[in-house]
Amino acid sequence: MQGKTIHYQISHDNWKTYFSRFANKNRYMTYILLILAAFVIVYSLCLDRINKGGGDEFMYLLFVAFAAAFAFFFIKFLRGSMPGPQTARYEKQLMQQYGTTELHYALSFENKRLVYSAQEDKSRLTIPYASIRLIMEGRGLVCIQSEPDGKPTNIVCPTDALEGGVQPLIDFLKSKNPNCKVKHL
Repeated sequence: MQGKTIHYQISHDNWKTYFSRFANKNRYMTYILLILAAFVIVYSLCLDRINKGGGDEFMYLLFVAFAAAFAFFFIKFLRGSMPGPQTARYEKQLMQQYGTTELHYALSFENKRLVYSAQEDKSRLTIPYASIRLIMEGRGLVCIQSEPDGKPTNIVCPTDALEGGVQPLIDFLKSKNPNCKVKHL
């Protein structure tokens, strides 16, 4: 694969697969746990006060308002973590930034590094093979994870763009970085 450049585009269905299988959902789960903890705390304080007979109408209204807000934000964050809304948000961002949702990507395999670029963006991301820590594959996509500058990066490529499939890519990247792990999803 060394010296080759792969040109490809990622379709709407591939982005949806990416957001359902590979994208990090920790942020959404943290928000959900935080609002759940806040609800439990307010519920226990209100329940304790109501059981002691100190609950007036204001306390009931406050509790109902908080419960409604909890339900709203819980559903909002839960829905936001699903692949459909994530894909729509990402495609909207691509449309605003580049005027298209299907960018023309390129992966170039150089001697000591992988170069990832988008034709419409005119910028390049250079990743040393030593910083590639995990390759995941599943349902028509390959996701190469790396932290070249301390910032996690996912490079997504459809398997049909790879000549010979996923295995030659895995073999090549493992030859460049023996510590690279492969995860099959």
